[in-house]
Amino acid sequence: MNILVLTYWSMNEPLTRSAVLPYFEMIAAANTNENTQFLLFTLEKERYALSQEEGAALKLRLSKDHVLWMPRPYYRFGLRAAFSWLRSLVLLRKVIKENQIDSIHAFGSPAGMAAHLLHRFLNIPYVVDSYEPHARSMVENGSWRKNSPVFHLLKYFETKQAKHAKMVIATSEGMKNYCSEEYGHVPRSFFVKPACIDLNRFQGASASNELKSDLLITNETVGVYAGKLGGIYLKQETFDLFKACYDVWDGNFLALLLTDAPLEEVYPLAEAAELPLSALRVRFVDHDQVHHYLNLAHFAMNMVNPIPSKRYCTSIKDGEYWASGLPVMIPEGISDDSEIIENNEVGVVLKGFDQQNLLAGAAKMKTLLEENDPAVLQAKLRSIVQKYRSYDIARHTYLQVYGVDSTLLTPLKHFLVLIYNSYKDPLYQNLVHAFVLRQAQLNVHYRFELITFEQKNFALSKGERVQEKAALSGEGIHWHPLSYHSGSWMFLVKSYDLLAAFYQTLRLNRKYRLNLVISFANASAAIGVFVSRIIRKPLMVYSFEPHHEFLAEFGIWKRSGWRYRFLKKAEELTLKQASYLITGTKHLAQKITPLTDAKVYRAPSAVDPDAFQFKPEARNKWRKLWGIEHEQVLIYVGKFDGIYYGKEIPKFCADLASRAPFFFVFITQQDHHEVRSLLKANGLKSTQFYLGSAHSRAAIAGLNSAADIGLTAIPPYPSQRFRSPLKVGEYLMCGLPYITCEGVSEDDEIAIKEKVGIALPDLSSPISDKQLIELQALLAEDKAVLRERCRAIGISYRSRVQADLVFDEILEEV
Repeated sequence: MNILVLTYWSMNEPLTRSAVLPYFEMIAAANTNENTQFLLFTLEKERYALSQEEGAALKLRLSKDHVLWMPRPYYRFGLRAAFSWLRSLVLLRKVIKENQIDSIHAFGSPAGMAAHLLHRFLNIPYVVDSYEPHARSMVENGSWRKNSPVFHLLKYFETKQAKHAKMVIATSEGMKNYCSEEYGHVPRSFFVKPACIDLNRFQGASASNELKSDLLITNETVGVYAGKLGGIYLKQETFDLFKACYDVWDGNFLALLLTDAPLEEVYPLAEAAELPLSALRVRFVDHDQVHHYLNLAHFAMNMVNPIPSKRYCTSIKDGEYWASGLPVMIPEGISDDSEIIENNEVGVVLKGFDQQNLLAGAAKMKTLLEENDPAVLQAKLRSIVQKYRSYDIARHTYLQVYGVDSTLLTPLKHFLVLIYNSYKDPLYQNLVHAFVLRQAQLNVHYRFELITFEQKNFALSKGERVQEKAALSGEGIHWHPLSYHSGSWMFLVKSYDLLAAFYQTLRLNRKYRLNLVISFANASAAIGVFVSRIIRKPLMVYSFEPHHEFLAEFGIWKRSGWRYRFLKKAEELTLKQASYLITGTKHLAQKITPLTDAKVYRAPSAVDPDAFQFKPEARNKWRKLWGIEHEQVLIYVGKFDGIYYGKEIPKFCADLASRAPFFFVFITQQDHHEVRSLLKANGLKSTQFYLGSAHSRAAIAGLNSAADIGLTAIPPYPSQRFRSPLKVGEYLMCGLPYITCEGVSEDDEIAIKEKVGIALPDLSSPISDKQLIELQALLAEDKAVLRERCRAIGISYRSRVQADLVFDEILEEV
């Protein structure tokens, strides 16, 4: 594999030496290709400039390690920088082709801007390493203004990286939440690798007498700070802390400052803090030599500016300090380090930068050093750095990114999921979303573009919608909600919905080159037929049923009406157009197979067996609440009327209650005042039933557990043979037998064959004496035995595993 490595740093900059070059060997080791070649792009700043001879020697040395160094000049943000970047991008595009680059690895989001542009130009996957909120950090530390062009530019590209980077390697787990809240997208493949260090280099060895002599160190307590002044680091506060330490140690203290800041900047800061220059040692040290200077110190300071975004960053110097056996003074809220230091009592967390807090922090550090054996403290710090900063963490991360199981170079597959339901509609959530989510979680090279039509009764607030979109993006599902329209001008509003779906599909196909259109049920399939034909992509229809016949048989539509004729025609076109048809029953599968060239699969409406199972605690709670002991409980979950029975349900139940001790539970989303009136008007007393609603699968499972038998209220019209009601699966998974009508789905056959229910001719007439005896015999069985049998049949008949396998096969094939 050939990898372009982009940085925004100079070759001689400490960050390049500590946070880039050490990882080349790990990336190469993780790569399955033994001949990994790196092309390293750096931006050279004047203050880190190498001489011509030094640059040539470094290039030669890097080339022996299969690294081709490509230095370019650095310019501050402006026109000159813009033109320089344009030239660099043109050059990089040429070099990528010449060197057959397979992937781009950007260190930091500023370098990620170039990575994203090259990805758009050449469709090369890219990884963003050291992934942190750089734009926000620069505003918070005062380097940029919030309304400045440079902030908006980087913020824009950080958002693009969250959405389009093939993988990101963040420095803290909290960055995932930051992406959700700030960018509205969570990167799909998200790894965490803090700033790791070489434990063999930083070992807390004895101080060099030569260095001590050079720095005029005798028996003073030495506090070291290695870092910059200003920007993301504190400036005057650093010297105020030096002065506090000087006072606490009664003048027997030396501040060792390892920085690239010029002395003409350093000395005025020391004077402003009233720190004697005799107590200050300043050196600019190459990163390869830093560990020698750390060995001179007794403790260290990390003076990162504690702005909010620093919670999501990491600091390499803390690992270097810990490995050198140095307890650390650090502000609150810096990465995970402040908590690690405080929780493990291996340093001091500064609560503020006023004189009182700085003196308190210095005093606490003095006590820590006096009360702990140096060898014991050093061993404790080494164990901490091993846990939180070891190179082993980085090796494991790069193995995941570039190893044999990585999907970095696997082309993305893009699937359009077209749903003529709302996102929060239980029909979508229970019948489709689980399958899509599973595919997305198991296959990181799958990306789903989800189009839904949002209705008011399932509406989310603006904030909820933003949060849901961000959460879904982290799973590889990108949600594009459209508005659902209905009203008296039905043909016009439905045409508008169709056009909206057309436009969104064309946009997505142009952008992602979709591999497959997935539609749920026939209303969505009617749209899917047209859009799949226009973009010339295969169509998969899940839960295909003769819906036009359903609506006609129930008297909802007239067979002479345009909606009936339109949907019938759309279903006929679906049979001709679809490449994959998934239907809920063997009856429909047998009927349509000769009529279509599509691959036909049988997958009944499926239920998650983990979500629906018997809950004894819920049974006890509800039955106690209802005040029942010996009565059998019949539960009905669903609607009254529409494509279900209406007044027949309470009439059937009232007759059953007059002949046997039954209590009834009705769970519905319909208006409870209307339903209660319907129940009472048709013979049920208020003491004989409980009317409620359930808004989650857990709630439904709990109510099912409290019952003894479930009811499906579907009239046995001819087309109902092709229907697959979800609630049968939910009943069975919870260990409930059920009552159904003959000729509905395969449920009647399963009930009789497997002895998990009874099948009645219909619900419009009272149950016969023979059928009542069958029902009572079934309910008289040992409850545990009956539940076990029902659940076993539920798993074999209605478990989601069947549909999962169908989705696996189809999505892998396209």
